[in-house]
Amino acid sequence: MGYSVTAGEFTEDNVEDFVAGIPKGNWSHGLVSILNGTDLTKVKTFSGEQMGSYYGYSVATTDINNDGRMDLLVGAPMFMMWDTDGRLEERGRVYVYLQRGLLDLQPQQPHLTGTELYARFGSSIAPLGDLNQDGFNDVAIGCPFGGEDQQGVVHIYNGHSGGLHEKPSQVISGQWASALPASFGFTLRGNKDLDMNGYPDLIVGAFGADKAVVYRGRPIVNTSVTLVVHPAMINPEEKHCVITRGNETIAVSCVNLSFCLLANGKHLPDNLAFRVEVQLDRLKQKQRGAVRRALFVDSQQPTLIRSLPVPAWGGGC
Repeated sequence: MGYSVTAGEFTEDNVEDFVAGIPKGNWSHGLVSILNGTDLTKVKTFSGEQMGSYYGYSVATTDINNDGRMDLLVGAPMFMMWDTDGRLEERGRVYVYLQRGLLDLQPQQPHLTGTELYARFGSSIAPLGDLNQDGFNDVAIGCPFGGEDQQGVVHIYNGHSGGLHEKPSQVISGQWASALPASFGFTLRGNKDLDMNGYPDLIVGAFGADKAVVYRGRPIVNTSVTLVVHPAMINPEEKHCVITRGNETIAVSCVNLSFCLLANGKHLPDNLAFRVEVQLDRLKQKQRGAVRRALFVDSQQPTLIRSLPVPAWGGGC
C-alpha cells in the first residue's frame, strides 16, 4: 500500500480522506483503497480488472463534473487489450470514478484507453483545475513512452457534466534531443497559477533527463463576428463604382461590407489584436480555371487582410 497516494473528501464528514494505490494487490490485479481521514480505516476498495495492468500505479482526485463532490481517477499503465488479429497489446488505461453520494463512486463508461503501444498511458495523472474556463475541471495524463520516437507525450482531457471527454483536447510533446532518454510525462503537477494570469499552469517532468518544463495556461478568448453586406442584393445593371486598369477606367457594380468583431473572456489583457482575413467568392477558387467574380475596389484583389485592435469585453469594426 502507498505506491501512489492522494486525498479527497468521500465520507461527507468535512475531513479529507486518503487514497492509496496497491498495484500488486489482489493477486496482481491491483487495488485502490480509500482510508477514512479521521481514523485511517478502510472505507472503500476498488479492484483492477486485469492481472498485471498495474491498476493503482497512479491516483488523483478532483471534482470533474462540478457537482461539488470529489471524483477519483486511477491509472493502469500496463493494461492490455485484444487487437483485431487476436493478439494482446499493451495500451494503458485510466479509470474515472464519479462520486454520486456517500462512498458511492460510479465508473465513467467507456474508460479512457491509450491508443499507442507500450506508451504507458496513465503512468501519471494531474488535476489541472479549469483550464478552459468552462466551469469544469480538466486533467492531464502522462504517456512517458508515447509520441514520435517514443519520447513521451501528455494528453489534456477536458471535463464536462458527464465526466471527462473521451478524446484529448491537446497532446503535448516533449522537445528533447534524441540522445536524451524517453520519459516526458513521467511526472505531472498542475492546478497552480504560477504566473498569476488567472489560468492554471502545468509542470511536466522527465525521469532520467534532468529536466522539467512549465507550460503556462493562456487566456481563452471568446469571439463573435458579424459581416453586413449593403445592399443585400447586387444589381449588375447599377454601376456606381470605378476601377482603373492601366489607362482604362471601368464602371462596376459594388456593395459595402461592414465587418465587426466582439471579444470577451476571463482575465484578458485590456487590449487584443486580431488579424482578420476576408475572402470574396472563395469557393470559386476551388474550380479549375475559374476566375473570382468579386474584388475589393481599392486593391482589386479578392482577399483583404487587416489588423483589428479590439478592447477586452468590447468590439471593433
